[in-house]
Amino acid sequence: MIALAESLRHPYIATTAPGGGLGIAVMGAILAARETSALKHGVTAPAAFVSGYAPALQIGAAVLLGGAVIATAALRQRRAALPVPALEPAA
Repeated sequence: MIALAESLRHPYIATTAPGGGLGIAVMGAILAARETSALKHGVTAPAAFVSGYAPALQIGAAVLLGGAVIATAALRQRRAALPVPALEPAA
């Protein structure tokens, strides 16, 4: 109950925790699928893990980069929409 109250007071926390959990779940699913496929083809366990780990990290990095581009664009639009206060001459 305390966590719910805190998440309502701090919406940043309420959005980042589920997003991070979803990202980890998707990366884990990619890793598991690729690792299982490699093991079925006779690859050793460590090599199979790496064959799953690399694409999971690459997809995670691509999503991170996409998020950074979207955030930068959104912040630029927001900054452009803000009114510029008029400067008053110094007395």
